[in-house]
Amino acid sequence: MSLLRFCYSGRTKSLAFTSSISTCMGTGQISKDIPESPIGSDPSVALSTGYAQSKYIIERISQTACLPEVLNIPIQMLRVGQMCGSTKTGHWNTNEMFPIMFATSAHPQMRAVPVFSKKAIDWIPVDVAAETITQILLPESTSKPIGLSKIGGYEVHNIVNPYPIAWSNLVDMLQNSSLVSKLGRDRLEEVSMAEWVRRLNVIADSDADTNDICGLRCWVSLKIWLVTIVRVRSLIPRKEGRRANV
Repeated sequence: MSLLRFCYSGRTKSLAFTSSISTCMGTGQISKDIPESPIGSDPSVALSTGYAQSKYIIERISQTACLPEVLNIPIQMLRVGQMCGSTKTGHWNTNEMFPIMFATSAHPQMRAVPVFSKKAIDWIPVDVAAETITQILLPESTSKPIGLSKIGGYEVHNIVNPYPIAWSNLVDMLQNSSLVSKLGRDRLEEVSMAEWVRRLNVIADSDADTNDICGLRCWVSLKIWLVTIVRVRSLIPRKEGRRANV
């Protein structure tokens, strides 16, 4: 809201907001293809996570802010998908889910990678995403880009990989990578996610160093968080329900 007020005050300024493709991946999203158009009024089109729901709310607010009779602010909505390492360096934030999963899978005490039979990989390298956003916000010409939906001063751009691959293809790449070969052993065992978590839990209950295994560090932190929540709830006095008069 502060950014919208800033854009509205004085000389009119445009707003570019980085949203997420998860705003269109919920149970309410009927179409498999996600159009580059304003999102609808049904919040179930977004995933149920707090992250996706918060992005959904901002998309809805910005749709109103762009209307001529409201704030008339030119807005460009950038729906970004899952980003991965750079094509130039391969660097990827090691605190994110998938780098943690791969590093943990290749650890000598785990040596197993989870299998998702129906999952497609449509990640976009961070440098490709950055270049795409640059071309959108700083076009070399004033010509209108093709394929954009515009209502008033509102434009939507889906920044995702248009050529997804199966999870099994990614696992094959991982199996043939230096991450696995440098260990000098056989290929990683391919197991279900439930089995992968079970093994991680077994390691967590052992004397393994949590700082040595990325996934274990996160797993222990999650367990501590859950235990804390349970303890806090146990301290909250419960209200007794009213008894019906007979």
